[in-house]
Amino acid sequence: MVEELHRLLGAAGVPGPYVLVGHSFGGLLVRLYAARYPQEVAGLVLVDSAHEQQHRRAPAEIRELAPQFEEQARQQFEGLKALIVSGSLDPAMLPVPPQLPATAAETFRALVASGPKHVETLLAEQQAVQVIHAELAAAAITSLGDLPLIVLSHGQPMPMPGLAPEVNQANEQLWQELQAELAALSSRGRLVVAEGSGHYIQLERPQLVIDAISEVVAAGRTSQDRMPSR
Repeated sequence: MVEELHRLLGAAGVPGPYVLVGHSFGGLLVRLYAARYPQEVAGLVLVDSAHEQQHRRAPAEIRELAPQFEEQARQQFEGLKALIVSGSLDPAMLPVPPQLPATAAETFRALVASGPKHVETLLAEQQAVQVIHAELAAAAITSLGDLPLIVLSHGQPMPMPGLAPEVNQANEQLWQELQAELAALSSRGRLVVAEGSGHYIQLERPQLVIDAISEVVAAGRTSQDRMPSR
């Protein structure tokens, strides 16, 4: 996916350097992009980003249940795909975050219902999650130097159903620790906790994301201006 993004930007003629913004799983990809193509990246914004150590360091109870959660998700995606392929899916059945504007929600539902590609991609990503986390761990990205970096982390705990409160609390504490570790990758990294927001900060606290992007863009431009001419 990193290589596809690299080729896409080149083929589209989009000039760098880039400020890359990654939400959740996308946070892994933009960090790997920055590690592989440091001269092309002017800054990063990580929005409640996944971390390659989150599964390995999760509470034992969550690690034990992970295969069950993954299988449940796989079955749901397969069932959704069957409905789409058969043409029997009512787009109104598709859940969307309540903060999504009505026109965007309608477009999203129509696109998902139009063919199986979206769900097939979700299935492919789910099957590759462990491999991708392992690839990030193997890349050993221990520093991003002084790259402008803002890490946004959810401020509203998101307990997993069926788990004891102390397990959910330990997992939430781990998540915040991992977000702090991401911010520490750069000497110019900063962690911002999005109070009152869950995982989809871009929908629940959009201005916070907009402000973070604007700040990193400005910092990236300043850094580029300071670079010696060649």
